[in-house]
Amino acid sequence: MWILEDVTAARQQRLQPTWSAKHDDITELANRREIERRLAEHVGSRRHEPVSVLFVDIDKFSEIQQGMGAEVADHFLYGLGQMLITKVRASDTVARLEDDHFVVLLPDCDQHYAQIVAEKIRSSIAGYRLRWGLHRARVKASLGVVQLQTSLDTVDAVLGAGQLACTEAKAAGGDSVRVFISSGSYEELAGA
Repeated sequence: MWILEDVTAARQQRLQPTWSAKHDDITELANRREIERRLAEHVGSRRHEPVSVLFVDIDKFSEIQQGMGAEVADHFLYGLGQMLITKVRASDTVARLEDDHFVVLLPDCDQHYAQIVAEKIRSSIAGYRLRWGLHRARVKASLGVVQLQTSLDTVDAVLGAGQLACTEAKAAGGDSVRVFISSGSYEELAGA
């Protein structure tokens, strides 16, 4: 005699705390803690594969939050996160750091190809339209590209370099991609 029992619900309940610890509640992407953990695996690695990181900042996103409310802004972030996943490889990691800041970890990807991916993402974000009830909105994004290098010896230095390049893209008017290029350490460039 066989007795079958569906354990799907019980398994999902057991996995929920693990999933929640690694994912953002709104976008269902990896969260800051998880992307920092994954990035730490590559920082200082002796492997000779190139690794790049994209820092994505949505231009003028606060206008959507103020004009349409938090619920619409959250829906927009979710849709944007799902769209970002479709623009990268399965081996890449897309994460939401905070607010309207995203990070994409691109293992086995040099700066040249990372720029191509960044431009594809920038273009896709510019073409993405929010449709939620009567609300319609479009945004653009600034992206910073950084390839891991020996001078970027901590996770914070890598993320800071990506943010620095992204800030340059915003200063240039937004809706653009900038690459972090260093001849010294990140701390020297950031003035820390």
